[in-house]
Amino acid sequence: MNLSRAEWLEDCRARLSGVRERIEGACARVGRDPTEVEVLAVTKGHSGEILEISRELGLWHVGENRVQDLLPKLDHLPPDLRVQFIGRLQTNKVNKLVGRVESIASVDRVELLEKIEARARECGLCQRIWIQVNISAESQKGGCAPDRVAQLWQRGLDSSALEAVGLLGMGARGVDEVELRRSFALLRSIGADLVSPSKVELSMGMSGDFEVAVEEGATQLRLGKALFGPRG
Repeated sequence: MNLSRAEWLEDCRARLSGVRERIEGACARVGRDPTEVEVLAVTKGHSGEILEISRELGLWHVGENRVQDLLPKLDHLPPDLRVQFIGRLQTNKVNKLVGRVESIASVDRVELLEKIEARARECGLCQRIWIQVNISAESQKGGCAPDRVAQLWQRGLDSSALEAVGLLGMGARGVDEVELRRSFALLRSIGADLVSPSKVELSMGMSGDFEVAVEEGATQLRLGKALFGPRG
């Protein structure tokens, strides 16, 4: 789309309104409160200007999935925006993120958790983390196996340098609704079985499947195209 900034903002505002209506509809179908569902604005693929667009839309929580794209944006981040890193994270890039992002939502192995923990201790802070789970059983997707979640979660709870927030999962692309629901229900079930002093958040559902995710218990939706239109 070749839109001016003002036109883009209005297009995004209309898209957000439509998203809110669809969330409310999904919640109504299963008896949920729409205020339980947070929209994480996924800003990947857009210039730094997208941060101000998000802010003007009242979307205070943004997500990025590539360290190299995120770092320049962090240098110009409005102080009232929170950033969640949602992509695969290599251990050699942990030091670039810990203390600079609100949470890291791609923790899928002990080695990575321990690296984040060590850096957080060095910085004298408590880093919020999410455990990423491979709920679609696709080899190309990140995330730990469902039977490894409890170990990682407990490891996060036991550390004073970490705060375990919730679980993140992605449904498979191109599957029917029954299979999609199965994946999301699996994440919900895993979360329900975890020992936690607070509610286990569930980050699941993206632009193409978020209504199903809401119906299956998502508390956070990761939305990019549904809010901002095509990238580029």
